[in-house]
Amino acid sequence: MRTLLISAIVASCPATAFVPLVAAAWIPTASADVIVAPQIVTTFPKQDVTVPALQFVIYSVGNLDQGEAVGVQIEVSNAVYNDLSAYVVDAGNMALARQNLPFRYLDGATKKIAPFRLMAKIDIAGPHYVVLDNRFAQVINKKVVYQLAMVKHLSDQEIQKLKNPLEQGYSAMKKLFVFKDFNINVKSCGQVNAYSTTATGDVTLCSELLDQMSGGTILAVFFHELGHTLLNLWGYPNFGNEDDADQFATIMLLKSGDAGTQALYEWIKSYAEHDSRAQARRMLVSGDTHSLSIQRIRNIQSWMANRADLMPRWNTVLYPNMTDWALNGIVTKPASFDDAEAAKRELARRQR
Repeated sequence: MRTLLISAIVASCPATAFVPLVAAAWIPTASADVIVAPQIVTTFPKQDVTVPALQFVIYSVGNLDQGEAVGVQIEVSNAVYNDLSAYVVDAGNMALARQNLPFRYLDGATKKIAPFRLMAKIDIAGPHYVVLDNRFAQVINKKVVYQLAMVKHLSDQEIQKLKNPLEQGYSAMKKLFVFKDFNINVKSCGQVNAYSTTATGDVTLCSELLDQMSGGTILAVFFHELGHTLLNLWGYPNFGNEDDADQFATIMLLKSGDAGTQALYEWIKSYAEHDSRAQARRMLVSGDTHSLSIQRIRNIQSWMANRADLMPRWNTVLYPNMTDWALNGIVTKPASFDDAEAAKRELARRQR
């Protein structure tokens, strides 16, 4: 998993005058919880392979513990002969398979028409393998696409590794802004996603998203969900608007210096990999509150190009919800697009 890249939240989270936060001498106490599910799903990218006739190929899944599970999605792109045998086996049975001896499997399918899926629960800890078997075919090679997903148990140490950067990032945000505490959840969702819960403001980061996205994109998505949550907790009626949450994330990342700008480039790149025409077809059927990926790319690029106009507008939203410490930092050492006079006025208003 790329979850440790969430530490970028701490590295690029803006502090005084929105310069990148580094080793602050004082971090306020936050009463929120970072809750990491003890069991997560890790999905690996799809792999292409040709399985020759009269042969089989073997792929290592890695070491799995008892009670964990592995799933395999099998697709065969041959136009007519799209059947295949596939099995999930442990190390002992893998040794038998390599010798062309009869072997037992945890889950498998023989000469099955693709697509199909295997799901095997691990009963003996140790190395496990996937066998893609085309020995029954006399002539036809099979063009196979397979994808692995594993249900893994996290140790206490692994859970704490995930929690630490998120707890530090949350404390950094508490240093900057005043808001009602909310929780951050890391868990499997069955899809690449993240979301904010309206009733509580809680933010959920799906482990599938953390697996498949770069650190910069994770950071941008986190700030997008943070936009939903903070605008909600601050009482703004537009908190559910996806474009406004994108704009909040863009502004926060622009205020975070070079690391934030790099995250925006990675975010744009991730949207460029989406099929906006397919998205549009799905929207016509199912609806969606998000803009198409190509629209989100153009929006982010436009906001970056027009930051001199956009940032002062957002200052009017952010300053009334900032801590005295953050406002005093802007007064003392304003960064680009900060408004020291507006920060002074907000501090004076609080003293009345």
